[in-house]
Amino acid sequence: LPEEEILCARSILRGEYYQDHQSLLSRSREAASMIVKGFQPDLDQKIIEKASKIDAAEVRELINKYINWDKRYTLTVKP
Repeated sequence: LPEEEILCARSILRGEYYQDHQSLLSRSREAASMIVKGFQPDLDQKIIEKASKIDAAEVRELINKYINWDKRYTLTVKP
């Protein structure tokens, strides 16, 4: 992945997260939901911050961890 695309994705991820969590109500709801599920109330924020620092090599590593390249296929959609 080009570094430019990684930077763009980081910005979108952080921007959307913080836009969705501007109000006190939305932050409170998220914290309460995380606590009920047994997680730290700020877990989503920690994940967003960690994801915003990822580089292309780490993305490649994650892709290779979860995608089985031997079972890949091509899908063509036509009108």
